[in-house]
Amino acid sequence: MTFQIEPNITPVSNIFVDEYMPKAPAAYVVLFLYAFRYSIGGSAKCSIQSIARDLDMLESDVKKAWKYWEEQGILKLHEDDRLEFLPIVSRKQEKKMEIPVVTSRRPEYSPQEMEKYLENDIVKGLFLSAQGHLGKLLSQYDMSVIFGFYDWLRLPVEVIEILLAYCVQNEHRNLNYIEKVALNWAEEGINTVPKALDYIKERRDGHREIFRAFGITGRMPTPSEEGFIKKWRKEYDLPMEIICLACEKTVLQTGKVSFAYADKILQAWKEQKVKTTADVEKLEQSYMAAKKAKKEASVQTTATQPVKAVKQNRFVNYEQRTWDFQELERLEMEKRKNGT
Repeated sequence: MTFQIEPNITPVSNIFVDEYMPKAPAAYVVLFLYAFRYSIGGSAKCSIQSIARDLDMLESDVKKAWKYWEEQGILKLHEDDRLEFLPIVSRKQEKKMEIPVVTSRRPEYSPQEMEKYLENDIVKGLFLSAQGHLGKLLSQYDMSVIFGFYDWLRLPVEVIEILLAYCVQNEHRNLNYIEKVALNWAEEGINTVPKALDYIKERRDGHREIFRAFGITGRMPTPSEEGFIKKWRKEYDLPMEIICLACEKTVLQTGKVSFAYADKILQAWKEQKVKTTADVEKLEQSYMAAKKAKKEASVQTTATQPVKAVKQNRFVNYEQRTWDFQELERLEMEKRKNGT
């Protein structure tokens, strides 16, 4: 079956418009649409040189755009600068396939193996970049760990460089810590530059707000704290203002930072279907009203209870006497005068 495309129309996938275009830089979208328009007819205007000239852009910027779309999986740039537009697949469908299977333990690379790998310009460039980020010469162990990000976790070099820069900027140069972050990225499918940048932005903005609510400054979340934050945002699916409110209440009620205590608050709010601060106020008002009613009922019950009769005994029946010591002394003196 064949079909004709009207020459004055460029058919753009709705998936591209709905899922890929909103997150892409505006200039990259323009380049993609412009090149796609001419690629349908096999026009020579698809070359990097012609597109850069027509849109008054640098060729280097055009190449960056093609690299971006190549990482998105919807375009391939061949060695002769020929563009190949690939089928645009919904990210929702391919989400499960993006996450690689990662073994729990990094392979051990011998010095001989590392020497062989260093013959690869990509690996050599990765090590030079890592030295610049970490500010030191790499040891055999350092190279083994960093090479593991590339070989074991299958992270692209560009993503590894972003990972190193992100950790170093947050005062984490320990490679054991960096390896844990790299493993987390691999398991979550953070394997492209846009995904890495989105991850960093989310943590920079989201984690900063949560830490500010707790009064924490000058550090990144621990793995345990990261787990709580991930649960609140993804599993509980609560707005940031609600999460921060729970953190503030935790400090006020306990006098300390406690992610576990905040988690109990948020879990209760999730069960009560809390979505706004107004919902929280209603819950608190209901709680205080119920507490007041319970207290008033308790007081009323106590007031209406009959007074128990006091059991009579010889101590209770005893009538206390009142002694007038001055009168007793006068009577005693009169008795002495009378000689009685």
